[in-house]
Amino acid sequence: MAREAILHKRYKKIIEKLSPERAKALILAMYDYAETGEHGELDEVTDIAFTSIQEQMEYDDLQYQEKCDKNRENIRKRWNKKDTTVYDRIPPYTNDTNTKSNTNTNKDIPPTPLKRGEDILETDETFRGLPSKIQCALKDWIEYKKEKRQAYKARGLKSLIAQVSGQVDRHGEDAVVALIAECMASNWQGIIWDRLPRGEPSAGTNEPKRVAGGFEI
Repeated sequence: MAREAILHKRYKKIIEKLSPERAKALILAMYDYAETGEHGELDEVTDIAFTSIQEQMEYDDLQYQEKCDKNRENIRKRWNKKDTTVYDRIPPYTNDTNTKSNTNTNKDIPPTPLKRGEDILETDETFRGLPSKIQCALKDWIEYKKEKRQAYKARGLKSLIAQVSGQVDRHGEDAVVALIAECMASNWQGIIWDRLPRGEPSAGTNEPKRVAGGFEI
């Protein structure tokens, strides 16, 4: 769950492609997700737009938590410094310092680890139903995002799997695998679906289906 819904400038290009009703639904979904970790039901086009924004929201949240952990560690180091001569540290009980003492030891309390998104891969039915070539490409993408310090949480990864599954149905596994590889080679932050080839697929083939701006019409 993201703690804030930051409106980055690059979101404008995504929102401009939506109708006013879908744009409103997208922005409300962002704030719902920031507050509760969930959002209301969205139509397919709006859900695709939200998924690309959700990745950034997860990254913003991770950056915020890392900053908090760093600040907490800096405070702990300063508090535990034994040779300070500038000031006495604040007594543990400021309302009755003469009679009470702090019995707690200064032990590092590790932060609660985030649930890793990749933990769901082996149990997610949609992922297990994907072709093996797509599963390998997705695992490579997940590792790529971890190296960029943008690891997925469980909910974000579920949305990504559903999105990839839909793109495979429309464009075929070869096109999706090639696009994921291109995005990693280009050091892009997300998968740019509107780079998939345009065209109407024949029944039972992997030929791509015509889309506009990365969103199905």
